[in-house]
Amino acid sequence: MILDGIALVPALADEPQWHGQHVIGQFLNSNPPKPDQVFNFQYRVLNGTLVELTKNQYGQFEATVQSTDQGMLELKIPRNYPYTNMGYPFYNNTANVAGTDAVIDVNGVIIDSKKYSFAATDCFFEYSIPFSGQPIITLGFIVYPEHIAFQGDSVPDHCIGETTFIDSPLKQFKSGIAAKDVACKTEFVLVIKSEDDSPACLKPDTATKLITRGWSKVILTTENTNLNTISENGCGQFYTIPENKSNFNTIPVLILKQNSTGCAKLTYAVNSLFNNTNDCVGCHSQMVKTVEMLRIGKYNYATNGNSYGISSSIDATPMFKIESIPDVIDISKYPVGSNFTVVFIIKPLLNATGFYDYSIEKPPCNDYPLAVGYSQDQVNSSDFSKGLSLMQNHSCVSGLYGISAVQVSGMDYTQIKLN
Repeated sequence: MILDGIALVPALADEPQWHGQHVIGQFLNSNPPKPDQVFNFQYRVLNGTLVELTKNQYGQFEATVQSTDQGMLELKIPRNYPYTNMGYPFYNNTANVAGTDAVIDVNGVIIDSKKYSFAATDCFFEYSIPFSGQPIITLGFIVYPEHIAFQGDSVPDHCIGETTFIDSPLKQFKSGIAAKDVACKTEFVLVIKSEDDSPACLKPDTATKLITRGWSKVILTTENTNLNTISENGCGQFYTIPENKSNFNTIPVLILKQNSTGCAKLTYAVNSLFNNTNDCVGCHSQMVKTVEMLRIGKYNYATNGNSYGISSSIDATPMFKIESIPDVIDISKYPVGSNFTVVFIIKPLLNATGFYDYSIEKPPCNDYPLAVGYSQDQVNSSDFSKGLSLMQNHSCVSGLYGISAVQVSGMDYTQIKLN
């Protein structure tokens, strides 16, 4: 049974093994909306007994424990559980909060962080809280009162099986989850049966065979599958794209052929450390899911009298198969002034032919426009929105890290003069 909270599963005194409970995580205020997900919480009590463990109306976790001496309550909270709506992701949706914005109180009195231990592994936030007698220990995370999207941290793929609970495809489907949104375990892919549009999770090789036989009409790959995986080995010789010319009036446009694979090697410079100091590098993990650092789309330029506005109106990223190497980076391990590199491997899908105002980041900021399925002499400035010219001229904003160099392979480019 899955509960919106934690139900009592008694832990006996001095029982060293960990206990687990499924907890529903809600990505409140997400836009577009994200479905609820079930997470695997773990806990144990050393030299004591757990009387009750619940999730209260405020989303805090309350543990009633007892011990005749000095006991220890230990909790493992999945890092990808949507525990917060504050931190750096609120500003650019690419990095992670440190995960230390938790408040712990005993019988209503907040305790100093020095009185309990905290550690952030790749997969979990781990708390060890000492107690005596029969107190109620409450753990909650600081959140903004505004309607800002709740989220967790990005975690490496190997953490997904530990931190999340995935029910059978049929049970997910019958519970109301759309077939296309059904989750599969790592190393499995989602297919839709031809006969009744129901979902199934299969090994990639099996899925491919059944599609050929007509048993499945659709296959949906996820970032956790190795089906048709592209690798950096398929990239050719990298080269550097020229910079803008004539005070940003002329810019290079990347050109990617249909049915081809392009690669981009981006080097980032670390400008500052979030919740760290140079003598405490890596103390507070800041996991970044690198594939989310690349977006492809079009701007919307709108006027109202003498004013105008620009927004990212069309997100075309799902029209491309994109992989990144490495898949996750812990920014906290890089001192200020150092660099890290991410390789993006980009393959357009059949419906990706077109012109896009933004794609790969371009030094010192902004993005390269992209043309898919066209030759160099077919690309003109009129193919892009008016917002492209305005965005290319806005000032740069410095964040935790910034783009410093770009190299590409498998792509051409042409120069266009902006209107």
